[in-house]
Amino acid sequence: MEQKHIYSRSHSPKQSFGECARYGIVGGLLAAGCFVYVNAFADSSCITIDSPRQGVAVTTPLCTVSVAACDQVAAIGFTAHFAVPDAKGDTALLLGRITHPPFKLIWNTDDLPNQLYKGMSFSIDASFKNGERISRSVSGIFVANKAAVCPVASIPFSGSAGFPLFTRTASGSRSHLDVRVSACWNREGIHFLAEAEAPAIFNGSAKGVLGEAGLEICIDPALSRKPYPPQNAFSLVIPLEGTSFKTLYRPMPGPGGSFDIATSKEPCTCRYEISKLDVKGFRASVVVPLSFFGRELPDSFGCNVVVRLPDENNQIVRLSWVDAPAGALYSPYLWASVLLLPRPFYSDPLTLLLLSFGAGLTCTLLIGLIVLFVRRKSVSFEKFEQSEEEKKLSDQIYQIIDETVTRKDITLGGVAEKLSMPPGRVEKLIRKHKGKTFKEFITFLRIEIAKERLRSSHSSETSIAESCGFKNVAEMERYFKKLCRTTALEFRKENQVA
Repeated sequence: MEQKHIYSRSHSPKQSFGECARYGIVGGLLAAGCFVYVNAFADSSCITIDSPRQGVAVTTPLCTVSVAACDQVAAIGFTAHFAVPDAKGDTALLLGRITHPPFKLIWNTDDLPNQLYKGMSFSIDASFKNGERISRSVSGIFVANKAAVCPVASIPFSGSAGFPLFTRTASGSRSHLDVRVSACWNREGIHFLAEAEAPAIFNGSAKGVLGEAGLEICIDPALSRKPYPPQNAFSLVIPLEGTSFKTLYRPMPGPGGSFDIATSKEPCTCRYEISKLDVKGFRASVVVPLSFFGRELPDSFGCNVVVRLPDENNQIVRLSWVDAPAGALYSPYLWASVLLLPRPFYSDPLTLLLLSFGAGLTCTLLIGLIVLFVRRKSVSFEKFEQSEEEKKLSDQIYQIIDETVTRKDITLGGVAEKLSMPPGRVEKLIRKHKGKTFKEFITFLRIEIAKERLRSSHSSETSIAESCGFKNVAEMERYFKKLCRTTALEFRKENQVA
């Protein structure tokens, strides 16, 4: 209406000409401005996040964040998005704003918890000199500068008896959940046995809830210690209701900076049994076939066991071997190191046959040894009870050793005192089942722990030697060369995970 009113006014020719001239000049300036604006439009292709790259693992406290930008850029703001335990969503932290090149800053991540599994992300907000603003982001950045205290377990070769791995308890408002998990290995594979107390299972839990409850065994055959599961890692899921399956992982970095862990399911070919304990909970027995590990069974591998139980509110509670937030339970960076103790020579039927055949052709001394061997294998009730007692005592000895192996003050007398046993009895059992003296067995376990830490961390050899229980780095080097036929430095160069 206002514009119409202006053009309806009467003007003299002179006024009309002057106003037309003014409007023409203004219009020309506007047109020129539009032309300049179009030519100065922001070039989004000149913004590139150089560091950190997608999929990188930051293993030091200092993280370099840098952006390559052209001359049109006036300023860049840097923001980090990361997860904090017990928080409902990601936390956004403004790291800073830089108004001139180089657009680079150093972020000290000392106060940041490890960012595992799917990692964290960075975003930038670029302001151009013409007023335009463009955002960029990159995700799948893993921060792993906090040393992970991973469980270590040595499991024996056995037909059925498992070595205790862990016990977990979670208390609720009206009931408590309790889990005990043990393991051993044999010719079939790795045998896991879990017993869980969860009264809510018998209190009318819906089938959907029981389908979410059960046992999950996560395995990394290569013990890679990566922040996210590599492609050869897998999980076996044994639900209380429904069909078991095997979960495979596939890291998926996207071209636009996105990162995700894709999972796929396939039928589980492992042997398992689940039985309910009367008004108490359930027992699950699972055998992970040796074929799942590749061509041959490794001496050690990464492992986590998660038991999922319903509480009185039909909410699933996870009790895991690894004590970590739910999002990090599936990160091999935190998984336990499982060492397979050597198989006794007499467990191989062919070896036993050859020994028996050779013994039949030897002198009286060897015949006497065969008789002694047969007597030890007697199935009399008395001998069976004695053998079971020895197995129980051995398991207790190995559990105490596993818990204190990295302490410098561990002694044969100290272990024997905790079990109220004579030191000679402890030494005899270790020699019988491990073929090593107490000191040799302790040294073997410490070297295995040192190998794992040399492979998965950037700590100095001195700090690793101290943390593994050696007196000094010279002692660790001496035993390392004796048992591994190489030096710790050469082992780290050949095996360290990038």
